[in-house]
Amino acid sequence: PPGARRLVAAVQAGAEVDAIAFLQPDGRTALVAFNRGQSARPIQARDGRETVVGMLPPRSIATLIW
Repeated sequence: PPGARRLVAAVQAGAEVDAIAFLQPDGRTALVAFNRGQSARPIQARDGRETVVGMLPPRSIATLIW
């Protein structure tokens, strides 16, 4: 949304996962992650306040908002 600021999204080398993150004007964090690989991949996202964990299925895109 208007006013969102892009955050640094660090991804482990070789994980076949791409990610982009934003801090929304309402204070929530949004992360979009793309698993390019043929295997499920664990993800862990931190924004300094909370940590969110999950699994990305093979060849999938997921949006996490917290």
